[in-house]
Amino acid sequence: EMYAKRNEAQLPLDIIQIHHGQEEFESTLKRRRYNLVPPTQITGYEMVCHLEGTWAYQRWDGQFVIREAPPQLLCADAVSRLIYVDVSTKEFGPLISPTSSAWERPPYGFPALFFVPLSSGASLWLRVHKADELRVCYLEPRGSSRVTRHGLAAVRASSRTAEPVVVSFIGVCMLHAFADGNCYLPLVKDLMTGYAAAAEQKEPQLAPLEARPHQVEAIGRSCHRSSSSSSCSSNYLVLVFVVVILAVLEQLRKK
Repeated sequence: EMYAKRNEAQLPLDIIQIHHGQEEFESTLKRRRYNLVPPTQITGYEMVCHLEGTWAYQRWDGQFVIREAPPQLLCADAVSRLIYVDVSTKEFGPLISPTSSAWERPPYGFPALFFVPLSSGASLWLRVHKADELRVCYLEPRGSSRVTRHGLAAVRASSRTAEPVVVSFIGVCMLHAFADGNCYLPLVKDLMTGYAAAAEQKEPQLAPLEARPHQVEAIGRSCHRSSSSSSCSSNYLVLVFVVVILAVLEQLRKK
């Protein structure tokens, strides 16, 4: 019944489109976390970004253009096929997403969506703050003073004409009673393995579970019989939660 409220496949999976930038994306993440329906929630996010066009800095003299790049200016891992061109400084570079091996982590406190290695040797990160507002973090080339201009705002100075770029994310959220941080990697690996197999119309080849639900339940009964102490009861409760999450995994695998 819990899963039947979500979709016809009875899985805790939702697909959400984000049209108003990372600010909306981040607030949606927080809201869904606080309103989590146990035991777990899996969400696919599609962030729709209208990037091509001219952008003008606020409180800073200058403009830049984001446009489709000629093939010779793209690196192999650019993914988005867009290029950043600063009209004033003549610097340019491809937009690189976090899925690329060429991605570089932005400075602390600046959650960016794209990295731009500039022709001057400088580095730039773009945050899609709102639908028509970007935030820019600029780091001067290596060997210089490496001054960072942090969080410059730029607004759209031309109309939307081109198709948007869609950046996809997967979000997995669970109550701590069912899983902790160490559980997420194997769970997400299983999820992505199943997704890749479904995309190719194949059976997923999943790693075997280390413990079966009936085995864990038997351990819990043994503990409960051997002692009536509160510590053993607490351990049994944890084991019950393990049984539940293993059962959920079994159902997901069958789907």
